[in-house]
Amino acid sequence: MSTMEKEQSSARIRRLFTKEFKRDAVSLVIDEGRRIVDVATSLGIGDATLGNWVTQARVDRGERDGLTTSDKTELARLCRDNARLWMERDVLKRATAFSVTEPGQQPVTSNQLHVTCYEWVVGRRAEGFPTIMACDAAEVSRQGFYDWQKRVANGPTDAQRAETVLVAEMREIHDDFDGTYGAPYDR
Repeated sequence: MSTMEKEQSSARIRRLFTKEFKRDAVSLVIDEGRRIVDVATSLGIGDATLGNWVTQARVDRGERDGLTTSDKTELARLCRDNARLWMERDVLKRATAFSVTEPGQQPVTSNQLHVTCYEWVVGRRAEGFPTIMACDAAEVSRQGFYDWQKRVANGPTDAQRAETVLVAEMREIHDDFDGTYGAPYDR
């Protein structure tokens, strides 16, 4: 037998047991007074596993100190919620720092603001924050963000390139006329 085959055959497969099976096994120990080792052997499970189930059952029944199963479930839920809240807090801190404008800063157009917000969302995603939290903090829709991302990836359209050329020509003409526009006006 090769080393690989030995490793595969010696690897334990984690078995899953139903609540009813655990309850019945624990009942044999607690209610009928049988030894953990004897019950575990007859059921084909590890005695440490059964011992853990018996200990937890005694905690749940109030016969022993410790966290009950419902307390453990609640604690796990609270830990998940706490982690999510810390992440939201960090995103909001960054959003607050982002949204503060400097004195004398030029106001931005709505389109410029959205692009800036989308770029900010990209930065938060690079830091590992979920897109939904970053979009919420920047107050932009996820769909708008994803649409913007596609537009950036595809580059400007023909119409946008034509507009860029036209605007450049208009600025050149405007500069040729000393920054004035419209017909000459005599007083």
